[in-house]
Amino acid sequence: MKHFRFLCALAASLLPLLGLAADAVREGRLANGLNYIVRSHATPADKVELRLLVRAGSLHEADDEQGIAHLVEHLAFGRTRHFAPGEVVDFLNGQGMRIGSDSNAFTAHHFTAYQLSVNRDAADRALTLLADWADGGVVFDPAIVARERTIVLDEMRLREAATKWSGEYLDAMFAEPRYGARMPIGQESVIRELPLARIQAFYRRHYVGPRMTLLVVGDLDAAQVEARVKQAFAKVPAGPAPAEPAVVAPSGERRGFTQFQAQWLARSQLNWAWVEAQPAARPFEQELADYRRVLAMMLVQARLGMEPGYWPLADLTPQHRQWILQLNSKQGGDRATVERMYAAIEAARRDGFGDDEVAEGKRRLRELVEANHPLEAARWTSAALVNQYQVAALMHDNVYEPAQLHALFERFAEQTDAAAVTEAWRDLSAQPTQVVSAWRAPSENATAFVGIDDDEVAQVVADLGARERLEGGRAANTVQLMAHLPAAGTVTTREDAPGGGVLHLANGATVVWQRQRSPSEQMGLSLTIDGGQLSAGSPEWLATAAVPFYLNEAGWGGLSREQVQGALAGKTVMLWPWVDLDTHGIGGTARAEEFETLLQLAHLQLLEPPPSAAARDYALSRLKAGSGQFLGAASWQRLYAPLVWPYDNWKDQDYRLLFPLEVVTAHRNLYGDPARWTVAVTGVADPARLEALVARYLGGVAPRAPSRATPEPQRLQPHAQHVYGGGPAKREASLIWRVMAPEDFDGADAWIAASLADILRQRLMASLRFEQGDSYGAEAGHGMFRSLGVGLWLRASVPADACARTIETSVATLRRLAGEGVTEAEFQGAQARSRKWVADLPQMPVDYASAVAFQYRMGGKAALAFEPARLYTRARLDAAAARWLAPQHVYLERIGCGGTWGDHDLEALWQTPARVAGP
Repeated sequence: MKHFRFLCALAASLLPLLGLAADAVREGRLANGLNYIVRSHATPADKVELRLLVRAGSLHEADDEQGIAHLVEHLAFGRTRHFAPGEVVDFLNGQGMRIGSDSNAFTAHHFTAYQLSVNRDAADRALTLLADWADGGVVFDPAIVARERTIVLDEMRLREAATKWSGEYLDAMFAEPRYGARMPIGQESVIRELPLARIQAFYRRHYVGPRMTLLVVGDLDAAQVEARVKQAFAKVPAGPAPAEPAVVAPSGERRGFTQFQAQWLARSQLNWAWVEAQPAARPFEQELADYRRVLAMMLVQARLGMEPGYWPLADLTPQHRQWILQLNSKQGGDRATVERMYAAIEAARRDGFGDDEVAEGKRRLRELVEANHPLEAARWTSAALVNQYQVAALMHDNVYEPAQLHALFERFAEQTDAAAVTEAWRDLSAQPTQVVSAWRAPSENATAFVGIDDDEVAQVVADLGARERLEGGRAANTVQLMAHLPAAGTVTTREDAPGGGVLHLANGATVVWQRQRSPSEQMGLSLTIDGGQLSAGSPEWLATAAVPFYLNEAGWGGLSREQVQGALAGKTVMLWPWVDLDTHGIGGTARAEEFETLLQLAHLQLLEPPPSAAARDYALSRLKAGSGQFLGAASWQRLYAPLVWPYDNWKDQDYRLLFPLEVVTAHRNLYGDPARWTVAVTGVADPARLEALVARYLGGVAPRAPSRATPEPQRLQPHAQHVYGGGPAKREASLIWRVMAPEDFDGADAWIAASLADILRQRLMASLRFEQGDSYGAEAGHGMFRSLGVGLWLRASVPADACARTIETSVATLRRLAGEGVTEAEFQGAQARSRKWVADLPQMPVDYASAVAFQYRMGGKAALAFEPARLYTRARLDAAAARWLAPQHVYLERIGCGGTWGDHDLEALWQTPARVAGP
């Protein structure tokens, strides 16, 4: 939903939210200038979302204040008028939230945003906290300031590379390099040395009512909360607000940009973007013009190849926006790729769009609006509503309720024909500020990737502009996913289960389903099979690991990848195959209206794919680049010998000798036997429809004989070595703790493992961040593998000179938790966190379906109750900590610490652990 700019907003004077009951929403401006919206919305029940937006960012800083807006954001969580040191974190933890995830804040160039998600009974205390932040109630405790300076410096080191390229990309768009020079993370010297008085002065100067917007949406009484807002925020200073920073003008020219390590991309891209000023106002005529531009962009993108989730318009700043086209290309910005991109741009400019093409584009755009903006209010979550208000408040958009938006789009469509779309494209593509950028996915060959050459781009523009005919003007052909539906299978038995039921299909598949718990819930799908990499012998490991990537490139059911993407344009369906260590399967999500499309995709993925050398090459390029790192079991790879670990052990000769038919055979061995499938479906509103659909698309898949018998799973044994890594000291070092207890487990153990990982993270955060100030934060996770056992992992980044004391603190933390167990407060916090996770599952359909499949496989129907209080006790949590955190199960990897350190050093620490503060 965040992609739509027409949605909802707050301007300087708030516009009325039409179509809502008077008692459902309250809005206004306090005498001190603070704007607010309070909205009653009961999806999900008992939850409230709060946002405090402050127009104070890095561009508001003086030259010698760079980074202070971000530092103030950090200090807000340290101590306030009504919250003593540590109480903000305790409050958030008590709500099942964690710093950096559910509770969060971030600083940008133009603003700082604080966001909280709390239970309804904690909303008043959350408002007290936000009011402290807003009205000068942050206490600048010298000890906390000193600690947070160190933490921000650690964050600066962690984000150094991302800060650099982000600034360079922004600077490519503007006439002067102000954005790159004023990145929110700031300057090291300022963070270290700026006097406390200057930090306080910045806070008091910029945290004033005219700079603030408060948003509260959730299961609440809007009138009562409005009264509380008026009382709690009355003391916010009225200003005067300092002058806003001068607007930076777009460059007015075409520039190139190259990013060689786009870590978030699976495929390298060439992008062509146009940058322009945000409209000064948005009357109907401006919104109509934007609709036509969006439609034109989507039509050109369809000619180039439409990717799921594509939206052409992005807000860069409150004053600027960007329109962008994307083209997947392993070669990045080489001449042939630039020519293909510009040919589509120029052909649309010359020849325009056809009537049928525009009609199809309107249909897809309408589908996107319907998918992302359902008319029924109950299908919206409070988080979705408040996040849209937030974006719009910061970018000065209009306010539209879903019914208004749908009606507007109907009017837009009626007043838009092919000639109007062509005119919109010519106007947009003539914008002078353009950025042509190439982005390399790490999984793709660096030697084949070419960066942007400004002179060559200019030559392509000149050459194609002089050609009489261009090849980029053909409309994309739309095909159906399935021209002929498969014959339906049959359901042999039906069982009731907690929250839903179980279906057994004639081909052997088992389908476990859960009823819809929230009107806003999308449907989730998880098809899980025991086996994974270890279901194959070592000669087949490479082919088995290649299957998911091969499927994504080869296309399905006789359709190419591009045809499949075209058929899905305008839909919110997502589906992907996966292969892990000892399980594999398919996961996906869709709206209820599109669930049949999701099952059609699953059906096609389960059929035997065609032999394809191109798909084989793509899969191998992903594997060569280390894509195995994204698999769940990879966290523990370092602990096992290469001869038994079924990933990343291949030589160049193995890659050269892999034939497409070997991957096809591996697919048959993985997915060919429906009797091994456990299929979980969540968000089911119509069980009868579900039964009919799964009978056709899953029950209609015939078994395929495997090429060999499936081997019995075996428990892998880790190395005797417990300390890994080394090398020279780096500016930022990493310490990774891995715990692997080689024992059997049940479904309840997964809840316990998740709770212990979180408790360990919280204890380390308290020590490393809030006491020692050495680390920006700690990460933690868990994994459950029948071939390995129960695993936990912890990771912290620290300065190299802090490695020794961090290791000592970590060992002491592990030893104390194993020996003494958890506190009552930690146990209650774990239960609250588990309950919050269960309550949030309807908003995480893939995780929900995966959890249902896992629990059913572990404990049958009884495990589907999802009741944390019943599943584990404090005694069981303590017993698991004592078993799993024993020294023989704990492993350490040191990266960038320098010096030598080995097993004997770790053994000595286990014998005489460092003393650390208790929880």
